[in-house]
Amino acid sequence: MSRAAQPRGRRGFTLLEVMIAMAILAFALTALLGHEGVAIQMSDYSNRMSQASLLAQGKFLEVEQLLLSDGMDRLDGCEGGDFRAEGFKRYRWKACGYKLEMSEEATTQLTEELTVALGGFGLDENQLGKVTGQATMMVQMVPTMVQSMEDQVRKVRLEVTWKDALGDRQVVLERFVTAIGADSTKELTE
Repeated sequence: MSRAAQPRGRRGFTLLEVMIAMAILAFALTALLGHEGVAIQMSDYSNRMSQASLLAQGKFLEVEQLLLSDGMDRLDGCEGGDFRAEGFKRYRWKACGYKLEMSEEATTQLTEELTVALGGFGLDENQLGKVTGQATMMVQMVPTMVQSMEDQVRKVRLEVTWKDALGDRQVVLERFVTAIGADSTKELTE
């Protein structure tokens, strides 16, 4: 049967139609594979970020224990290192401790607020006279309390860094560590 004699519905695809279909398929597959590469990179980044977060939290606990056992002045600067001993040679850490410093204005403001708070109870003159002596003693203790806080509180900044294909990455933890009440917890654990 000649080609002209075949019914129209039985004809196959032309070479041009097959080539266009193959080009569309190749374009679609390329786009899908490109997205798969991005997904793999994001998964790797997520894994490294999770690992860095866990390492940072563990190192922060070590730094906190060091400050509580050796004294808050132990980290009044910066220290650093890596995690080779833990099996993570790509990751590095840096911990800096900052002393809490309150300005003279903060002490004055705290004293004023304490005085206003004590005066705002609506006490009559007789009751106010009794409380005034105690209030005066409390107000005089404010600078001592502030100094005690400065000596027993540190702001700690811990950075964990690593390199990947896109450059340097880091996770940062900032927290306050305090020795206030640390003796009572020590007694409970012993």
